[in-house]
Amino acid sequence: MDFIRLTFAFLGCLVVLSAYQFVRLYLDGVLPSIWNSSFFTLVIHHSGFTALVAFLLAFIFRALERYRKLLGFGFAAGVFLALLILEGLLIEYYVRYYEVLGADFLQKFGDRTSPGKIFLSLLLLIPMTTAMMYLFYKINSSSYKIINKMYPFTVIVFTWFLATLISEKNAVNENKTQHLVASYFKKYVRTKTYKNAVQYPLLKKYEQEASMAKYFEFKDEKPNVVFLIIDGLESEFISEQSPIKGLMPYLESLSEQSLRWNNNMSSTTGPGSLSVIMGSLPLSENNMMESEIYVNRNTLFSLLSDNGYHTAYYFGGNSALGKVDKFLTQERVDELIDNKDFGTGYRKQERDAARISLGYPDKELYRYWNDRYAALQQPKLEVFYTLSTKRPYLIPDRNRYRSRVTKIIDEADLDWRTSRALRSKRSMLASMAYADDALKELIENYYRFKPEFKNTLFIITGNSEQRSKLENDQVASTRVPLFIYSPLITESTVFNNLVSHADIAPELVQLLNENYKMNMPNFVAWTGNNLSPERQEAGKEIALYDENGAIKSMIKDDYLLADGELYRLGQDNMWYADDNDGMENRLRRIRSDMNVRNEYLIAENKIMPAENAIFNFKIPGFSKREIAWINSVFNGKDYDKAYLKARDLALQNNSKHAMLLCKYILANVPGHVDTEILMARIYGWQQHFDKASAILEQTIDKYPRYASGYEALLDVYYWSNNNSKALEIAALAEHNNIRDKSVHDKITRAKNVIKRNQNNEAVSVLPEKVRR
Repeated sequence: MDFIRLTFAFLGCLVVLSAYQFVRLYLDGVLPSIWNSSFFTLVIHHSGFTALVAFLLAFIFRALERYRKLLGFGFAAGVFLALLILEGLLIEYYVRYYEVLGADFLQKFGDRTSPGKIFLSLLLLIPMTTAMMYLFYKINSSSYKIINKMYPFTVIVFTWFLATLISEKNAVNENKTQHLVASYFKKYVRTKTYKNAVQYPLLKKYEQEASMAKYFEFKDEKPNVVFLIIDGLESEFISEQSPIKGLMPYLESLSEQSLRWNNNMSSTTGPGSLSVIMGSLPLSENNMMESEIYVNRNTLFSLLSDNGYHTAYYFGGNSALGKVDKFLTQERVDELIDNKDFGTGYRKQERDAARISLGYPDKELYRYWNDRYAALQQPKLEVFYTLSTKRPYLIPDRNRYRSRVTKIIDEADLDWRTSRALRSKRSMLASMAYADDALKELIENYYRFKPEFKNTLFIITGNSEQRSKLENDQVASTRVPLFIYSPLITESTVFNNLVSHADIAPELVQLLNENYKMNMPNFVAWTGNNLSPERQEAGKEIALYDENGAIKSMIKDDYLLADGELYRLGQDNMWYADDNDGMENRLRRIRSDMNVRNEYLIAENKIMPAENAIFNFKIPGFSKREIAWINSVFNGKDYDKAYLKARDLALQNNSKHAMLLCKYILANVPGHVDTEILMARIYGWQQHFDKASAILEQTIDKYPRYASGYEALLDVYYWSNNNSKALEIAALAEHNNIRDKSVHDKITRAKNVIKRNQNNEAVSVLPEKVRR
């Protein structure tokens, strides 16, 4: 009973400290109100921390109470009191400096305060927290009766703690003591830290080596480069050992006319694969794409752009997922095409059970590219990232492709186990058949109608999601196709050397530089090296990452450590279990060292110095005071909700905070077009028409088929009595097939105003706020 009362008294004190924090932030002008959603989120997190402490203390309390009466009570009361004092100190630090202390607690606390101030704070905190504990202990004397009617108290508190773990936390709404303890735990549970004397371990002087140029007959003009990254494509779908033949016949036929690598390993899956394929960059759990600083690097986007290439990225889904749009914006990609650009003439993939569509399927993606194709007087680097082969495989004409798969399985000579396993994967296999048809349409369209086809390199690969397992289960899904198809190839060739996605960019750079004398930086930083079997040195290491950026598997020469087991590559290109304990231990050490190194490279921005990076990108900064306010209104990672909050603030005449939140959203999701439009509308409402129109003109240039951009720009022109420009927008809207009724109504409005002005009727309008 006494322990339960102490626990509730502790929680009551934490709620009072929460109120103190929010009152201070409110009085300092950081927060617009005290009793907002972040306050209640903080109370929830405090209750979760209370549950954890109570769970850990309950066993000690009982043991001490059995040993001596009130000994457990005194110990628990002392721990609760000490934690309250620590929380009070951390909250006081936060409301002064808007910063939550972590593993650097002693250093920062010591730098910004003195022993005298600490003593004074303790002199105030100790009697205050003691009095609060006593008061709450007295007033909750009946609370234990409620708990006793339920399950055992320890089960309740531990369950509640687990429930609070899924809630999003940030500086303003998390328990400061829990954050401090977690930071120390992360710091000291890590058994190794990077201690190499080399500051930039990947950096090396660029030296031109013999490339694979002998396999090509290049023209005088630089070739176009087209990457096709097919999500989930694995080698089993087109390999000679596959139990089903003819699933992807077009891809098989292309591979037979290409330079093909049979042992290409998928470095990772999902958005992270883009940075490895295009930049041979390291991954770590400290995600580069979500980094608050710009991590200096060079990729194919920057290197080829610096050599006159027009760069483009095509994706049928939302490029904000995984912060891909942020990465590509930093790479200054000339065209970033995703689901915002397609317009009404294209059909999205069917919605899933959650009523969400992944975006536009492969055939629509390629059709969009074809519809807006324009010949340029410069070479192109184009990257297509597909989505039709992603779960839940809701491809167009699904039943027809499932029937095709069923027919292939029926006609194959399979045992009943394999047949049953393949039938259970018909939806996934059907998506691969659809992707093959889509790819055929794209390449044949290129061949028939695009004059640059004869001078184009098509680099086709996939990334793995460990889902087919048509080969031996352990490592089959890490092997994905890689081949270069091009009319420039002199003779198709098959290579069996071990390579990975990280080897593509270095090889392509060497290949182009050998033939065209590119502008190259003096130093490069790759995690891979080359694709050539002739130049593959002994001791080649390949890291295979999980979706969070940690290295899950490690390859050295022909040995693979995966899922805690050691394998060796056989003469038949299959992996077989091996019992070389020395090599297994060595690979474990290499994996551990590389994880530590990669974390250092990204967290400390040590891939390369800024002077070696072709592009430098300044990420917008925010003061700690601004971040404190942002955290109070935006608790999670759903930037669509943040946009809705910014819109509501703007409609409530709180333009200052609405604009701040807009800037924060765009710093993290540069492609959030609705936020761009909202910022422009806010400028328009403030009668800063030049700023508003400049933003919106850029918006419709980037997203020419997004109707809301036209609508907002027409409003700005109307408010600023600049309706003659609306006629230019009308022509652009017609050209881009904008059929939105609101846009056409506003074009008509502009025409009517122009007509009245011609009749010498003065027209004066003021900006009107609308919920858009």
